[in-house]
Amino acid sequence: MRKTFTSEISKISFIVVLLLFSSNIFGQMTVLDPANPSAPFNPITLISNVFISGGVDIQSITYQGDLKQVGYFQNGGAIGLNDGIILSTGNAEAAPIINTASTTGAGFTGNPTSSPQLQALAPGFGLNDIVQYEIVFTPTTSNLSFQYVFASEEYETFAPPNNSSFNDVFGFFLSGPGSSGTYTNIAFVPGTTTPVSINNINPVTNVNLYNSNLPNVDVKYGGYTTVMTATANLVPCQQYTMILAIADAGDSAFDSAILLGGGSFTFGGVQALANTPSADTVLAEGCGNGTMEFSLFSPADATIPITYTVGGTATMGVDYDTIPLSGTIPVGGTIFSFPIVPLEDGVNDGREYIEFIYNVNPCVIDTIIVYIDESDLNTQLSDAFICTGDSVTLDATAPIVTPPPYIFYDSSTQVLPQTISAIQYPITIAGFPYPSITPGMIESICLDITSLVPSFYDIFLIAPDGSFLELTTQNGGVGNQYGTTCFTSN
Repeated sequence: MRKTFTSEISKISFIVVLLLFSSNIFGQMTVLDPANPSAPFNPITLISNVFISGGVDIQSITYQGDLKQVGYFQNGGAIGLNDGIILSTGNAEAAPIINTASTTGAGFTGNPTSSPQLQALAPGFGLNDIVQYEIVFTPTTSNLSFQYVFASEEYETFAPPNNSSFNDVFGFFLSGPGSSGTYTNIAFVPGTTTPVSINNINPVTNVNLYNSNLPNVDVKYGGYTTVMTATANLVPCQQYTMILAIADAGDSAFDSAILLGGGSFTFGGVQALANTPSADTVLAEGCGNGTMEFSLFSPADATIPITYTVGGTATMGVDYDTIPLSGTIPVGGTIFSFPIVPLEDGVNDGREYIEFIYNVNPCVIDTIIVYIDESDLNTQLSDAFICTGDSVTLDATAPIVTPPPYIFYDSSTQVLPQTISAIQYPITIAGFPYPSITPGMIESICLDITSLVPSFYDIFLIAPDGSFLELTTQNGGVGNQYGTTCFTSN
């Protein structure tokens, strides 16, 4: 997963979820939808964790459709996307099932009854099985882009050169400042303003953008596009609304889907992190050094200037060594960093701090604080007489006690049934001295599992806010045990 959770944890419960799947095809694309009792997510936490990466301020996310129409897919290398979200006019979990009969439509009820944006792309056709996300967000840069693939069971029987009234419809509709509430579709055939559709990308038209899947060797769809990129120019710090939608047009029997690349909905932005020997960003005079790090979510496509203001009660050159007041992240790079070296000034002036004020992006200012404490090292030495050529051993001892790591656990034993299911192990966190979890704080997550069934396990760590981290997927089975197995950030 691509999301780091920063939940308030003075007294909360994390949950380790074990998911059991009766899949015997390792490496084939898999899909898990929120309706599945094993799913560790709902449609909102799914898109927040998998599709939206970073550098964007999300105001709200709404989902409309059946829970079975959206899912988290993995092992999608055959279609060009390793993982991500699938939106389908049929059952999302059926996407990897190899079919020769293209009639697995669901005919869902309770879906949106209309979509003005989709209807404008398919005038005169009735829309069925509509499913959509609406994301209200504030971009931090002027460029929006994300990756997707369009796939359909209507390929190739109902695609050119065959003429048909069956032509499912989808679009990515954007509305923002100056649009007066109108929406513009940004799912175009590259280099044109022509919407991506079955009639516009197929074995006859734009064939270089089309992949035939007959006789259904990768997924159930008869064909799918190459990996496409949706792009738009935006005004930073202004609010926009994006609708991601798809529907059956003229029927509800032949399914289509859009697959959104995992982590591809991102706008960049700078993240700052102070690394110190302790987790509370405290340094001691004359002792261990720290590092200030500014990083990007993805490699820079141009040189990124890093600017910040240094303040606080600590004095540069007196309490800590000189540091640079600006820097750059070069093309292709992701990090600019420098050391923070606390100095022994010989003055007992108590705890002091360095304050770094920086722009996360043009819209947001943030602050990082590094504390400098007095060293408890005893430097008082008794007089001693030595002769030329002699040596003396000096012993410096500081009364510093390194606290043990904080360990929280659930020691109960549970048995997974031999069916597709989920077991949750709540882990209560109490007495932790820091207000939130930041990157690097979780040292390890350890499990002890004896596998008794010939199936795979998916294991997730879920925070109280619904964000989740994937520990491992599609592993396990009889003879493949997780005996005292620990997962670490490395």
